[in-house]
Amino acid sequence: MMRLAWRQPDPQVLTQWRGPDARVAVSALSAGAPQLAALIGPPGLPPLSGRFTLTLSGLGGEFEHSETLPAPGVTLVHNVFIAVAGTDDTQENCAELIDIAALSGAPGTDSITVSANFLTPVSGPLILNWSAL
Repeated sequence: MMRLAWRQPDPQVLTQWRGPDARVAVSALSAGAPQLAALIGPPGLPPLSGRFTLTLSGLGGEFEHSETLPAPGVTLVHNVFIAVAGTDDTQENCAELIDIAALSGAPGTDSITVSANFLTPVSGPLILNWSAL
């Protein structure tokens, strides 16, 4: 015979605020976990973000592309995150139908240099979302 054990309730999450900087707010259950402020930036400052379109030209498509695009407010000390924007399947380059090998962004002064590598030739517009912390 197998004994049934009732599930214990979830433990309470206790936080302690220790100063004006959110990076020192500690959760009792997240010891060793990355701090939330490290993921979303300092308190009170919204991350910079936007959307831009890479224009991939060429009759046969491109395997690699690099382009510098305007990003107001970005400086060399920012960390830049690039992602393919969600689009519907009617777009020429939707995220599900292109083979991206690598996608990266390098911060500049009020600009981001985006580099993209593809496994198959790609042409036409590619819409990207970016954020900088």
